[in-house]
Amino acid sequence: MFDIFAETSAGEKAFVLLRDPVKMVCEYKQNVTNYILNKASESAEPTQPVGLQFP
Repeated sequence: MFDIFAETSAGEKAFVLLRDPVKMVCEYKQNVTNYILNKASESAEPTQPVGLQFP
């Protein structure tokens, strides 16, 4: 049994209990992919919505 603590983008601790090695590898890859995509989308988004800025 492996206990893996992952830091989510919201800063919450996600506790995942993984007993199957194959499942562990698949979920780990998916979590890493989601984390990278989330970070990429966060850095690409402007800090303020475009079109809502008035002079």
